[in-house]
Amino acid sequence: MESGGEPRELTALNTGAGEISHRLPFLLPDGQAVLYTTALEADSLGNAARVGALSLTTGQQVQLVDGWDGRYVPTGHLVFARDGNLRAIAFDPASLTTKGAEIPLLEDVTQSLFTVNPTLRTGGVQMSFSDSGLMVYLAGSVFPEIKNTVVWVDRDGREEPVGVEPRNFFTARASEDSKSILLTALYPPQDIWLYDTVRKTARRQTFEGNGIYAVWGPSPEGFTFSSDLLGPRSIFTKEIDSGPSKPTLMYDGSSSYLRPSAWSQDGRFLTFVEANPDQGFDIGYLSRDGAKKIYLGTRFSEQYPEISPNGKWMLFTTNESGRQEVYIRPFPGPGRTQQISTNGGYEPGWSPGGSEVYYRWREEFFSVRLRFDRGGNAVTVGEPEKLFEGDYGSSFAIRSYDLASNGRFLMFKRPDEATLNEAINTFFPDHIQVISNWFTEIQSKVPEQ
Repeated sequence: MESGGEPRELTALNTGAGEISHRLPFLLPDGQAVLYTTALEADSLGNAARVGALSLTTGQQVQLVDGWDGRYVPTGHLVFARDGNLRAIAFDPASLTTKGAEIPLLEDVTQSLFTVNPTLRTGGVQMSFSDSGLMVYLAGSVFPEIKNTVVWVDRDGREEPVGVEPRNFFTARASEDSKSILLTALYPPQDIWLYDTVRKTARRQTFEGNGIYAVWGPSPEGFTFSSDLLGPRSIFTKEIDSGPSKPTLMYDGSSSYLRPSAWSQDGRFLTFVEANPDQGFDIGYLSRDGAKKIYLGTRFSEQYPEISPNGKWMLFTTNESGRQEVYIRPFPGPGRTQQISTNGGYEPGWSPGGSEVYYRWREEFFSVRLRFDRGGNAVTVGEPEKLFEGDYGSSFAIRSYDLASNGRFLMFKRPDEATLNEAINTFFPDHIQVISNWFTEIQSKVPEQ
């Protein structure tokens, strides 16, 4: 049996334009060109993508439509998916050009978008067709929004709802007086909201692009966040309640993708997590002018960096032991690294005064007391104390919950099992739909130009 020859690379990512992968190839009938999808969002649940074509003889690449999973139909059309709906446009496979306007074909088709599990988040649409025009598909949708509830939790695990309308919230940060909460939602649209805990009102803070990872600072009346407003993910600052005004660019993410973690208490440094394609995640900090410094970058994954209230220590996690553990190390370094957690840990945070560190391991939450010398330059680490456990949301690389000045935790309560099962059943239907004479239907809706 012949091997088929050596594989060769056909495309190369343009990371400066925000491309994160080329996927879902479809060979055109003459074997001289291939359709493929370019995924654009550098963050998890984004749905921005383009269907393009590549000539295998000349190497020419052309972008055709916004969408996913393009397929060529023998009627002379390009069929593709957008947000769980099939669309079509007339297409010439010889010149690799589209003609006329795109037309909706079929709604509510299962498409692998917006899933929390990244292995399912391909953008692929669950449909296929034969040369005779028989078409099969799964009737469903993109993965639906799994809404959670924002709650206060005290050290004994007692909950109190905050009052925010449930959404798929991802991170929360309370103001110093706990009267305002910055919220980011993972499920699109990714906007940042400010919730007033006194008046029980929510006000939108970002109006363009996809905003996420909002943290307070550097000023008491401002916040910092990550957004794809300029294409790739960059870091911006904005004043609270400034309406649809443009945010201020702090760091251009065209060469690397940074997740903002937390400002130092004096407002001088912003810690971040950087996605490194060669070695996982690294941690560092930005000065207020946007100058970047890597604090710890190894072949392991370092995450959740936060500077202590006295500005002399860095809290973070690394998996160098084989699992995530919480550590403390002098800032800006160098110095000895000491382990905080003893049996796994992630999502660490400082108490407001810096005398305790909190972290979680799966559904359990812990506290560790720290004892500093008079100058705050040496630290003795206590033993972990379990506080409570519960089914609360978590996030990757950046802490999801917050530690308020009132001594309570600001957290996301996951939905119950029945709600989760309903969403899963929507995304994973139990039967296949069949359409006969599908080509005739396409021709009637989208005449070949």
